[in-house]
Amino acid sequence: MGFEIKVLGVDGGKEGSRPEKEPISSRAEAESFRLKEADVIRMEEFQAIQILKREGMKKSKTAQVLGIDRKTVGKYWKKAAWEKRKPGKKGSILDPWREHLLKRAPETDYCAAVCFHEIRKMGYPGCDGLVKKFIHPLREDRRRLEEATMRFETGPGKQAQVDWGSTTVELGGHRVRVHLFAMVLGYSRRIYVCAELDEKLPAFLACHEKAFEWFGGLTLTILYDNPKTVCLSRDFEGKEIGWNPQFLDFTRYWSYDPRLCKPYRARTKGKVESGIKYVKHNFFALYGRSFRNLEELNQKLESWMLEVADERIHGTTHEKPKERFAAEQLMSMAGKAPYRIQADITRIIPRDCQVVYKTNRYSVPWKYVGYEAVLCEQGERLVIYVSGEAVANHPLFGGRWQQSVIASHYEGILDSIRPKIKEPALVRVSLWAHDGNDDVQIRDLASYEALAGQNAGIAMVGGVA
Repeated sequence: MGFEIKVLGVDGGKEGSRPEKEPISSRAEAESFRLKEADVIRMEEFQAIQILKREGMKKSKTAQVLGIDRKTVGKYWKKAAWEKRKPGKKGSILDPWREHLLKRAPETDYCAAVCFHEIRKMGYPGCDGLVKKFIHPLREDRRRLEEATMRFETGPGKQAQVDWGSTTVELGGHRVRVHLFAMVLGYSRRIYVCAELDEKLPAFLACHEKAFEWFGGLTLTILYDNPKTVCLSRDFEGKEIGWNPQFLDFTRYWSYDPRLCKPYRARTKGKVESGIKYVKHNFFALYGRSFRNLEELNQKLESWMLEVADERIHGTTHEKPKERFAAEQLMSMAGKAPYRIQADITRIIPRDCQVVYKTNRYSVPWKYVGYEAVLCEQGERLVIYVSGEAVANHPLFGGRWQQSVIASHYEGILDSIRPKIKEPALVRVSLWAHDGNDDVQIRDLASYEALAGQNAGIAMVGGVA
């Protein structure tokens, strides 16, 4: 509802009039009415101030005519347009817990249910809907950050990237899913690809050595995703990594540093992922998908790498990978024999805390009983791993039926499986009645002989009867 202000002039008659206000039945309605009235009156007052100003009226007289404060007139005297007052920002019952939610949301993977459960225990009186509305934009911000990827270029010989891809082909007339191992050099973008029938560790490590031989060396670091052949366990930040023990031994043998992408951030190895897409779209378009066997497929892959992949103009570097490869500074692999690859040897640790390897027995700390252990020969030592951690290291026996026991592996085992029982105090109980005198009565030996003779006579009589 608005109010009409009529200005009749400076000297003539009634200078302004306002209609009477309608009756208001309650305090709540009065407050609502007051707020609405303030917005409408202020706009009309502003227009009245401007009209009286143009007619030459002074500020004080304008204030008197309109019935408002002179300072308010002065505030709007020079304004060119009316501005609606912005409503004040209301607080939320969620405000006391905002700091906690901002801290905990990333730790709970932005799970509103968990956050609501926590702050409810802290005294939050509201519903879970407010928590969901608060967490949702935080989750969206995280998602956008994950999608954003900054291009990272490496210098010559610094880094390579490795990944697997897979596709279906015909080998000898049979449809087979083959696995494509790809290694891309970060600087030159030169690629090596070979096909395998699985992605298990022996094939994985063998493909590495084929790539090293193809390039004539290897880089200082190699970047991987998080497959089990590389990493058995890790935290989100990568501060604690449980490496696959045999893979880690392989990296030490070839003296390079393995690196891992953050979980769910595989785009950080985009060079090799782009390479796999390139193989699928280009190689199979040129050579088809039918081959006599796996050997023929790999032979054609080698021809494709030399004739096509190395000679193309790369979309990012705008140079041929073969030409940039001349500047790569790879570590030499000369003089090193191929790594001896053996399949993982696993054992379930038995109750006697000793695992058997080639008929010989080796002890393991008792707290790992029931766990699965991985046994690895490393030179003249046998190293036993549990969840990627070396828990035992023994000299490797050359003979048979021998036993290597480390005493510390059994420390505390008895305390853990048998609680200590307090022995009861010994109580001496006598079967002989006595009068409290503990002295032993001394008898003459003749009395015992007489007693023995009487017993013998009774026995003889009983025998005759």
